[in-house]
Amino acid sequence: MSDPVERLLGTVYFITRVCERHECRLTPHDDMMAAFAVAWRDAEVRHGMRTAALCVEPTHYHAVVIDSAGRLSDFLRDVHATVARFGNAVEDARVKFWSLEGTHVVEVMDAQAAVDCVAYVLANPVKDRLVRALAEWPGILTKVDDIGRDRGARYERPAAFFAVNGPVSSEVELVAVVPAMAVTAFGVDGYRERVRRAVWRVVEGSHAEARADGRGFMGATRVKAQSVWCRVRGPEARRAGTRAEPKRRVAAAAKATVEATLARMKAFREAYRAVRARWVAGEHGAEFPRGTWWLWRFCGVARVGSEPYAPSA
Repeated sequence: MSDPVERLLGTVYFITRVCERHECRLTPHDDMMAAFAVAWRDAEVRHGMRTAALCVEPTHYHAVVIDSAGRLSDFLRDVHATVARFGNAVEDARVKFWSLEGTHVVEVMDAQAAVDCVAYVLANPVKDRLVRALAEWPGILTKVDDIGRDRGARYERPAAFFAVNGPVSSEVELVAVVPAMAVTAFGVDGYRERVRRAVWRVVEGSHAEARADGRGFMGATRVKAQSVWCRVRGPEARRAGTRAEPKRRVAAAAKATVEATLARMKAFREAYRAVRARWVAGEHGAEFPRGTWWLWRFCGVARVGSEPYAPSA
């Protein structure tokens, strides 16, 4: 049996999803970026998600999100399904869009970790040597100055694939919020400034590496000219949350916080499996631990401290 999924309300997650075989299916062509944006924003509204940072690169995307309603799995399902269907429709293809490795999910446990994860997301196009300056990035990328200001890039639904009178929004705005833990620790302005400085450090470090190894940066024009079937095998693929990297499950500034969170995850799995054994044996009134998701979502089991599952609007 695979590990049960724990979903706690208000959790901050750093997420990464990679395209199949590191193909450039998310090359920042206008229609693909618009399709990704409307899929993302509509799923946000539908499942009570909020976004702290988002970056879409040709082979993968990174994001930091706040799961206000415990629906991260539903949110990811809807975003990935819509983007994959759109990508295959416009390319007249019937192939896997996303890697079978699934989505890499890391719990962000404190304010400094939120700063570090958001900065990583926002600096990624430079870190991966795609563009020299973040302002040059032609794809979806949260701007530091927009964080916590209820504003962001606007996208219109593509004419291709989506029904004119269908359920997908005709226009969306991608807004970045500040996680509550960061507001408490730093204030909105203080958090934004810390993110700015952290992004600058990553960008400056990437420039120093480029000077040292002489590889330089790809440039926005070449990025946009890539075929969606091009496969990346260089540093970008190694940095994109693949098996070449260690798979973290928790991000926190203090080692003690990481250890406590991992212990909580272990205790949840043990409690879940014990109650599930009783449930399978016919004790259907048994309460599952707080954070139980799949059986709560699809089988309506009781769980500690929560109401029965209510479908999204």
